[in-house]
Amino acid sequence: MTAPTGTLHMSAHATSRPLVHLARALTVACVLLCLGAADAGTRRALSRAEIALRQKDYAEAHRSIDEAIARSPLHTPAHVQLGILYLRQGELREAAASLTRATELDPDSFSARYHLGLALLRLGDLDAAHAAFSRAVRLAVRQKAEHPLAFYHLGMTLSRLERYDEAADAFRSAVDLDADMPSPYYQWANVELRRGNREDGRVLLARFRSVKAQKRIRQAISRARQGNSDRALQLLERALEMDREHPSAFHVLALLAFAEGRWDDAARHARHYVTLRPGADDMQVILGAALRRVGEAGAAMRALTSAIQGAADHPETRYELGEAFLLADDAENAALSLRQAGAKDPTFYQAAYRLGAVLLDLDRPAQAAGVLRGAIARYPREQAPSDDMLYGGNVPRLVRAAMPAPTLEECRLALSDALKHAAMQDEARP
Repeated sequence: MTAPTGTLHMSAHATSRPLVHLARALTVACVLLCLGAADAGTRRALSRAEIALRQKDYAEAHRSIDEAIARSPLHTPAHVQLGILYLRQGELREAAASLTRATELDPDSFSARYHLGLALLRLGDLDAAHAAFSRAVRLAVRQKAEHPLAFYHLGMTLSRLERYDEAADAFRSAVDLDADMPSPYYQWANVELRRGNREDGRVLLARFRSVKAQKRIRQAISRARQGNSDRALQLLERALEMDREHPSAFHVLALLAFAEGRWDDAARHARHYVTLRPGADDMQVILGAALRRVGEAGAAMRALTSAIQGAADHPETRYELGEAFLLADDAENAALSLRQAGAKDPTFYQAAYRLGAVLLDLDRPAQAAGVLRGAIARYPREQAPSDDMLYGGNVPRLVRAAMPAPTLEECRLALSDALKHAAMQDEARP
């Protein structure tokens, strides 16, 4: 039976429709590529180029970028990356040409404008650099992105153009976006000095030194946590060259010295820190613990008592105070402080063990046996000390790590000794 003509017409149209859609999709893809869209191969090439740039393999970076541009000639990021590569190699005119091409392809590319500004600034074309950086910061504001370096380099360009009022505004904007970046403070100080604002210049130079010192201190902490204390100490010394009274430098120096068992250095740096920051109660703990270890019982007790009266009434502080009392031959107060340490932290087996020893010396073996049983009951099954020598800046942990850690066998032997003495006392009673 013959199908109706209309049915045959609809069937042919349905058959041709996928081909039409495919043709349109291919046309759109071609148009997008012409407009600069990147296919998967382009993106892979640029990814390889980025890795090569990080590894300073400039030849491989160039090959990968050339491949990306060959695949997508109008893809703006490829031309930006080529410009950055030329900048890294010091080929400034080639960099400017590639980045200018990028701005033509995408006038709203922040990266293209900013890096073009860098190339032009290094070429000495200050007016063109000023135009590029001005456009870059406007794009950053419009795109609600924070780019302090764009404002910084705009300020540098304006300063070289001797437009000091505008330069000061640019440096101020850079600092507002990143208060921990040292360079804008230094350049801003130079601008203020050139404007005749000596006091403002001095204040900004002091701020520059402080921020620069803080940056080195952060680097020192990182090196210390990696176990490279020699490099950490060098960085801290350089920090103090920038700012001789920077509290954070003495804070890290004290913690580092304490962690390494350099008690004299720890006490010296901790004392300096609490002089600069009198309310630093945790540093009073470090000071007292270090002084106790060098035999200065009275000074140690004063520092530890100050910490307890402040905001550092940690179990470890009470323990250290107990040890300081023992150093001063005051066993009764030592026992009291050690008992308070254990009351604050019932898992503090070191305090219980030490209290047991003190109670035995005070001829109270039954009490000693009780606290030693507690030490054994709470003895940690696993002890995994941190590799971080500063213990994350946690003073109680750092101080506890420096305490003698009796073995479980030592705790049991002490308990056995206490029980024997208690039995002998019982037998001696009438």
